[in-house]
Amino acid sequence: MSDLLNQPRHNESDCLPAAAEKTPDLILSRNKPVLIDALRNVDASGATVCYSGSGDSGNDNEVSILIADGQAFESNTTVTVTTLRSQYVDGQWQTAYVEETVSLTQALSDYADRAIEVFHSGFEDGEGGSGEVDFVCETGTVTLDHRDYYVESAQTVTRL
Repeated sequence: MSDLLNQPRHNESDCLPAAAEKTPDLILSRNKPVLIDALRNVDASGATVCYSGSGDSGNDNEVSILIADGQAFESNTTVTVTTLRSQYVDGQWQTAYVEETVSLTQALSDYADRAIEVFHSGFEDGEGGSGEVDFVCETGTVTLDHRDYYVESAQTVTRL
């Protein structure tokens, strides 16, 4: 692994929510083209990462890489992506962006986890939620489709 930047973690609260096409997170913005290119290099049309969670825990992501005819296939391809490493040194946390080589399937799952952390942090608490992260090679786009679960109640008060 090599250091890309020795900077403090990016503060997501400084980002403008109107930037729907531009991802405010450094890891997401760097890894998106890398993952789209890796999918194209294995002749995939795209990939989908499904996730869900509730009761304070998330489940393992399901990753499907799709070839041109829409069928899923397994890839043993590796890809080098940007990750954030934290290390406790001399009584304080230090973070650095580093490059790491992982399987394409793991990189897609990690990308989805990061997107969920940035845009829907804590979704798994309480009633939870679920969704999909879709990678489309033809357009070079990645879409996060998220659903939050909740319990609704209606109160009535009757004077007797």
